[in-house]
Amino acid sequence: MIELKFETTISLDFWRKNKLRLQAAIPELKDNSCQILTKESFEKLLCLSVQCDYICADPVIEFPRPEEIFEQIHFFCLSSMKQVAMPDSAVEANWESLDRLSLQDRGGWAPISIPRELVYSTRLKAPRDIAWLAGYEFVVSEDFFDALLEIDPKIYGLPLYANANRTSFANGVKQLAVDQFSKPCVRTNSVIPRQKGFGRRDISGSNLKDSGVPVLAKQMLDDSMQIMRSSEPWDDYLNPGWIVTKSAAMKIARLSALAEFGPIFAEGTECHKVQEILFKEANEIMSKAPGARWSLNNVTPDFAEYLRKQGKVL
Repeated sequence: MIELKFETTISLDFWRKNKLRLQAAIPELKDNSCQILTKESFEKLLCLSVQCDYICADPVIEFPRPEEIFEQIHFFCLSSMKQVAMPDSAVEANWESLDRLSLQDRGGWAPISIPRELVYSTRLKAPRDIAWLAGYEFVVSEDFFDALLEIDPKIYGLPLYANANRTSFANGVKQLAVDQFSKPCVRTNSVIPRQKGFGRRDISGSNLKDSGVPVLAKQMLDDSMQIMRSSEPWDDYLNPGWIVTKSAAMKIARLSALAEFGPIFAEGTECHKVQEILFKEANEIMSKAPGARWSLNNVTPDFAEYLRKQGKVL
């Protein structure tokens, strides 16, 4: 049975003032740090609050193991387990770039922005293969880029600046880029308003974010492109996500020790139906706590190891 749970963090100040009362009502609460609560325990926690502004919560849907739903999955979200740790000046320069970007309408349920001219500090070595840089953008090594080019010749690499002043380019790395976009995803119950304090808030009509697993309509499934961007924003800076076909995912998993893969559901599959039911329930619960904050992460396990095993037969 697939259950709805909540990954929950409580503010330290509220925890210190109410520790005994909280633990008496919810014995599994050990401290204020991030932990998984059952739906019943989470609702008890909400009942003990007045404004709920001390709670950061993420609905967690524990889907079956990858091998049990693999045949339902035709596309995957590409991500990386590595985040580039750069000097503060470079990080700030990249966030400023994200804030200045104009929006593009690609037919999805919200407009997107595509970052360019990002900074990669020369103090850092090139990543082993692929790593997060800023927003939903990746930095890749030159060797890994060449390998990706064989999977999809329509990708290209953008130069990255070596410093926050943007006076020179970094060597040995590229920003991964492509001008191919997926068909629009279905607007499901997991598409909810972005939260205050996360990303860009001053753009009319762009305050939505998908906190669950993206869903593509069956008639929209198109594997003519191996690597593409989503038509909707997948992060709080309105950047599109990266989508790869199942065959591309298996090849990338075999090449990369850092790549991670989340599933994309097809409309009408059992996984899609379960997600719709449980996110409707999650939205109803969270509506009772208007001050609580969703942390908005995907909720399924990484498929990387399973894809690597499958890729060995290619």
